[in-house]
Amino acid sequence: VEIVVDLVGVFTGPPEALVNQLSFTDASGALVPLDQDFAVDGVNSTLRCSGGADLGLRLGLAPNVSAEINGVPVPPRDPVEPDQPVSIPDEGLLTLSLERGGESAEYFVRCLPADFSALTVTRSEETAPGWYLTELGWGNTSTGRFVVIMDERGVPVWFKRTGTERRLINSQLLESGNLAITQITGAGFGIPTDPPIGHRIHDLEGNLVDEKQSDDSVNFPIDHHDYNEVPAAAGGGYTIISYPLVTPFDLTATGPSGELTLPPVTGLGDCDPTSVSATGAIVDNVVRELDDTGTLVWEWSALDSFGMADVTFAQCFGNYREENGGADLDPSTPGDGVDEIDVFHINSLQRVEDGSGDYVASARHLDAVFRLDRSVNGDAVEWVLAPEGSTHPKRLTIVGDPLGGVRRSHDARMEGDLLTVYDNRTATGGPSRAVAYRIDEVAMTATLEWEIFHPEGLTSNQIGSTRVTPDGSVLVGWGATQPMFVEYSSPDTGSVELQRIQISPNEGAYRIIKYAPDDFDAAELRVTAGGTLEQP
Repeated sequence: VEIVVDLVGVFTGPPEALVNQLSFTDASGALVPLDQDFAVDGVNSTLRCSGGADLGLRLGLAPNVSAEINGVPVPPRDPVEPDQPVSIPDEGLLTLSLERGGESAEYFVRCLPADFSALTVTRSEETAPGWYLTELGWGNTSTGRFVVIMDERGVPVWFKRTGTERRLINSQLLESGNLAITQITGAGFGIPTDPPIGHRIHDLEGNLVDEKQSDDSVNFPIDHHDYNEVPAAAGGGYTIISYPLVTPFDLTATGPSGELTLPPVTGLGDCDPTSVSATGAIVDNVVRELDDTGTLVWEWSALDSFGMADVTFAQCFGNYREENGGADLDPSTPGDGVDEIDVFHINSLQRVEDGSGDYVASARHLDAVFRLDRSVNGDAVEWVLAPEGSTHPKRLTIVGDPLGGVRRSHDARMEGDLLTVYDNRTATGGPSRAVAYRIDEVAMTATLEWEIFHPEGLTSNQIGSTRVTPDGSVLVGWGATQPMFVEYSSPDTGSVELQRIQISPNEGAYRIIKYAPDDFDAAELRVTAGGTLEQP
């Protein structure tokens, strides 16, 4: 006996869900995919619809749920009728509001421009609520350049075009709720520009509300790597890094041989390392704290604390050549400028949030992280995390780290006595890692607390970041590699991968920061998203 049974199945969401399907179709009825798989607990989604789109909306509503699209009621849908027609303008937002009795929910779908970088998000575990702030469009010329704020699922909620051909290198939230957004102004480090380009302050609507400049933009041009605001409670103001040219500078060892005391100098861009003379040119690194009027109140020079014997990875970029925008500072070779050597390369600066006013800096070409005592003028170094073999008198003893410290580091951050660093390990043959040390300033030790190696065993030649987030997870920007961003659970729970965000090849981002849920207002982000940052 053969029995044939007809079955009808219905896919439903969780019992408390008001909707279990949200999808779009084109005029032919073909599915137009969202950039993310729809989930009932994921209120934000994006869609590629350059120039806007006329689409059909297909909803799977729970029983007795009423729906509105951008405030217009959606009539009940007969399964045999076409999908509900909707129109989303270019960079526009579709808002779906649902209600049943005392229950309500909202979902938001943003139309992204066609040249917005393609993000592939892989979630292994739940991530705590928060906001990721970063920049997109570093290396792929087929995509646009944007500053973006994503939710904890990696969905872009707010974005602005940069409005400039220059790449962005630093974006951060300020006390005022505005964003400090910084453009790259030179190969490797910032140099004088005409007109001078400072750290630009934008509100969420994209308006340029301020530009923090150097007090002496010719002799102490702003470097683009980092910006620090001095809190209003500490008197206000801001702190910049500068790479001033120092020439002539004696690079020889003692005696007449003319042998350089530096390791072999790598020439990048237009810089020819063979042309570097015994008495040549370097760039110093100077930290300059300014008050709200832009007046200098404190400064520190790397040449006050470090000598050429400390340099481990010298490079030259040719930034101060006249044809690259620098001044013609060598009259004997008109039009050539000089080949300067970047001997220190500070690439991160943090004003420590412990009331001291001290700073922690990462210097890539010293393979060093160090703390500066804000109360000292001159050699303000309190301690140095440097590789074994360093002879710096304030070097910390490294405990428990088989790799003996960091190489070509980025993004050093001090919270309490815990120092976190992105350890690029460029040109070492080993993979990049995120690393943390417990600093004992009395015993002068740095004890390895935890390390997270690149998930694919890759080495980043540049950029990258390591941050402990407000919820205790660890967010790593893997520099010039993929996956570009990975969030891990707290090291106390084994640093389990929670989520990774990959971007099309040749992409990169200088750093990524996760802010607490209350640091941004979701409604304000949605209202102000899209458009272009105002430029002078």
